[in-house]
Amino acid sequence: MRRQEGITLGGFLGVAVILALGLLLAFKVIPHYMEFWAIKKAMTATVRDPTLQDAPVAEIRRAFDRRADIDNVTAVKGTDILVTREGGVIVLSTSYQVKVPLFANISLLIDFSYSTR
Repeated sequence: MRRQEGITLGGFLGVAVILALGLLLAFKVIPHYMEFWAIKKAMTATVRDPTLQDAPVAEIRRAFDRRADIDNVTAVKGTDILVTREGGVIVLSTSYQVKVPLFANISLLIDFSYSTR
């Protein structure tokens, strides 16, 4: 007689719960990483803009805000960005935290940091 093979109902439910939790986490976290990538893109484009190389800090921040508005960035504003010059090159830096509520009283805290250096 052959031995039965396959997954039991308990095993199937266990795998389903783990997959559901993984998907929940992904759906909650991915939008924040996409926004971080948009922030990086806007900061890099701002630094590479040749018209801003001799611009004052306020104008550089406004240029970042314009680029960030295009990508619907809400986590970081131009006032949250540190603008410095190193050897005549503009360097933009920022860091921020995002608290992602998962379920009930459980949240995930993500630290983001980026510098164009």
